[in-house]
Amino acid sequence: MNTAKENKMLIRLLALACMLFMASTIDSSAQSWQEYFNKAIDNAQAGNMEGAITNFTEALNFTDMPDARKAQAYYFRGIANAELGKTTDAIADLSQCINIDPNYKEAYLQRGLLYNDNIGMKTLGAKDAINDLNMAVKLLPDNRDAHWGRGIALSNLGNENNAEAAKEFTKAMELMDNDLESLELRGNVYRRMKAYDLAMKDFNELVRKKARDPYAYLNRGICYSQMKNYEYAIRDYTQAIVLDPNNLEAYFNRGLAYSRIDNHQLAISDFSKVISNAPQSNEEERDFVGAAYLNRGIELIVSGKEVDGCADVRKGADLGSKSAIEFSRIKPNGMCQ
Repeated sequence: MNTAKENKMLIRLLALACMLFMASTIDSSAQSWQEYFNKAIDNAQAGNMEGAITNFTEALNFTDMPDARKAQAYYFRGIANAELGKTTDAIADLSQCINIDPNYKEAYLQRGLLYNDNIGMKTLGAKDAINDLNMAVKLLPDNRDAHWGRGIALSNLGNENNAEAAKEFTKAMELMDNDLESLELRGNVYRRMKAYDLAMKDFNELVRKKARDPYAYLNRGICYSQMKNYEYAIRDYTQAIVLDPNNLEAYFNRGLAYSRIDNHQLAISDFSKVISNAPQSNEEERDFVGAAYLNRGIELIVSGKEVDGCADVRKGADLGSKSAIEFSRIKPNGMCQ
């Protein structure tokens, strides 16, 4: 799904717009740090983030640069680094900004969003994110992105924070008309809370407003599956596939739904689609493919093809699928060992 990435890009573009505004407040005829600062602004305006970073660095080398301008230079250099995908450098710059000016509101917001954006952050990164976004919400109480980001951070911390996360997404929606991203996120939080009526209300609205978005149907399909309404779930997964024939998550979930209604051949077909097409370049992707092997293996075993099924289970275990490894251990007589 690209909506979150597009939203983060928009937030950073707004930060760059603020950067351009700041340039108008600097006297370019004064000392050298100011000349480099203005060059950095010009480069950013032209889309030359590498040049902007170089010029901000040169400006920061001047000892007579006022602290207020240093904070701005670190902040804007952090935004430029984030634009280039240099997350570690961006976080370091935003941290320097905050060290110089602990009340720099936007720095807390941007750093918190970067922590959220770090897929491999695990629990520590989620706690870092929530600390920053708590401050952002305090300093920017009417900022939609602060509440949106805090909702994501809360949901990353675990299911015990889902109710509070839902409140943050609701607040974000109050602050921005037609905020469909927050609507989708709130629907998924409600689903994890098993508040299915509220989740379905959000997902139905999302489908109405984003009828060409495969993820609107995929999310509603997952909710139907959790409600054990497999026929409706299959219908939504199929629509997601119609809209995006390469949506392997929809194939996987449809395979699970077919399995629940004992349509084993169609389940095998969907899991085979995942196995044949899913990448395996990182641990998360290998786990996904491993789960597809496990589930196809189970379907083959149920269909009387024990040898082929166990071969799939072992492939799933070899890919690191914990479920496949556990399945091998608990089967009677070590069927698939």
